[in-house]
Amino acid sequence: MRIDCLVNSLSFESIEPLIKDFKMISKHVSKATGQKDKLLYFTVVFVTNKEIKLINKERRGVDEATDVLSFPLLNIKSGTKITKKTFAGDYDIDAKVINLGDIFISLEKAIVQGEEFGHGVEREVGYLFVHGLLHLLGFDHIEEVDKRQMRAVEELVLKKCKLER
Repeated sequence: MRIDCLVNSLSFESIEPLIKDFKMISKHVSKATGQKDKLLYFTVVFVTNKEIKLINKERRGVDEATDVLSFPLLNIKSGTKITKKTFAGDYDIDAKVINLGDIFISLEKAIVQGEEFGHGVEREVGYLFVHGLLHLLGFDHIEEVDKRQMRAVEELVLKKCKLER
């Protein structure tokens, strides 16, 4: 997968160690979901609690900070195979990719939650990244059966990346 990683108010040096494994994690997500890795593109944006609260309020009508937000560009269900043929209108001929959308991660929340859950910031950012990416691939956790499916893929990927709890 092709990933653009942006940093708003934070220094890139502070997050560089956390994102070094995003490509490896993405490959495991692709494999676990049956997607063609090189075809997919998305953006990850690291933000502060203040920034994610504003985004959450503007985009979802929820006036509170959260840990991760995903904004998919494709309207798909989990298990949908993304190909050039089935998503021809979304295929970027020049870049040779299909843009899945954007993931916003609050590094401040990730630090606090990593400490609260006792597994550290690296695992927490890894989890939030996997969670956000699965949302871009059509996974959700509103219904219990969907939640179990999403959690199973999350845990599989995190285990393969040695980021389990």
